[in-house]
Amino acid sequence: MYHVGGIYIDMDNGCNYPLKYIVTTMEALDPYSPYLALFPAEDTFGLQTDFIISTSNHPIFKQFISNLHLFNHNYLLHHLTILLSAGPLYATFQERFFNQTEKQIVRILDNQIYNTIFWKTNGGT
Repeated sequence: MYHVGGIYIDMDNGCNYPLKYIVTTMEALDPYSPYLALFPAEDTFGLQTDFIISTSNHPIFKQFISNLHLFNHNYLLHHLTILLSAGPLYATFQERFFNQTEKQIVRILDNQIYNTIFWKTNGGT
């Protein structure tokens, strides 16, 4: 995501609308920002990482990469290790400490809006 940017969506998720509408809306909200990123909100713990939009070289992903070694631990429980070492909890912590500016935008998509635009199959990691 850092090097080329783009759109990431988990294989067990889908979108009810063309993704270009979401990208166009992001660009319209911040037309002069060279760095845009979008994550869906999670009611339980901050951000979801099953859908991400970003421009290339966004500083938040540089921060993600730079701090991976600090969170690379075994947290005793397999699922907790995934969440904290590189998953949604890791992304949530990084977003909270990210120094957002007018040129480095991170948008959080409200969970209610996300649920009307996207669908998910049952299950998970």
